[in-house]
Amino acid sequence: MDIDQVHDLMEDIAEQQEVANEIQELEELEQEELDKQLLDANPAPVSLPDAPRVALPSVPSRQAKVAATADKDLEDLESWANAQENVFKYNVLRSYGMAVIRQPLYLMSELCEYGALREYLRENSKTTTDAERVEFCLGSAKGVEYLHSQRLIHRDLAIRNVLLTEEKIPKISDFGLAKVTDRYEMKEQCKTPVRYLAPETLENYIFTPKSDVFSFGMVIWEIYENGQQPHDGKNAQTIRDLTKKQQFLKLNEKAPNELRKLVSDKIFVPDPENRCNMSTVVQTIENLVK
Repeated sequence: MDIDQVHDLMEDIAEQQEVANEIQELEELEQEELDKQLLDANPAPVSLPDAPRVALPSVPSRQAKVAATADKDLEDLESWANAQENVFKYNVLRSYGMAVIRQPLYLMSELCEYGALREYLRENSKTTTDAERVEFCLGSAKGVEYLHSQRLIHRDLAIRNVLLTEEKIPKISDFGLAKVTDRYEMKEQCKTPVRYLAPETLENYIFTPKSDVFSFGMVIWEIYENGQQPHDGKNAQTIRDLTKKQQFLKLNEKAPNELRKLVSDKIFVPDPENRCNMSTVVQTIENLVK
């Protein structure tokens, strides 16, 4: 589904919603009139048959709130569709369509039988091999590399957003915060994954492909820590202070030396100009599997 089709669909939905609202109002008026006629004809208590009606809030302020929520859901869905337009690649979660005629809204994507990589590693920490961990890093890196080639900044890279297929192929997912741009500056305060953010993002709320690279370093760290959360037990201010002091996390000894060096020397660095890009990450990990 391309962007023009998405916009056309949104317009069709709006028109259908207006028609549905008018039909709903007529049905409610007809039902009220029917109830009144029955009661006038027989004042005694009667058992009325259940009418096939849809219950909608009758309080105007509540209706406005529901409408606003629906509009926001459609905006979020359209934003997601825009980000998904050109990301149907091997290590990026493939989407097949959207169901938007009525609430709740649904996104239909390929099935990843093992679910989130985070849960897989937590449940299989003792049986996951070193070779599998390297493949998880490589596949995830290739997914992010492709996103960046399409000028898409993910902004929420974490192992919870990496899904695993039946063949144990990692897929980058969850594009709710993604932006199609080379640089994005967040103007309004909103919830952000502080534990995964680059120093320049924490300081100036700036997102670039290089800030994604820093976050991907956290993904690598999580893979070798069996899905443990970075800076576990620390609050946001403590994490900000540690990052400002350049006290970054280090990979444990389970990780190959080349990967530990890559993360410490080229990923977890304070200046984004000195940080490598995702292609360098992919090339380095590919050398580990040759």
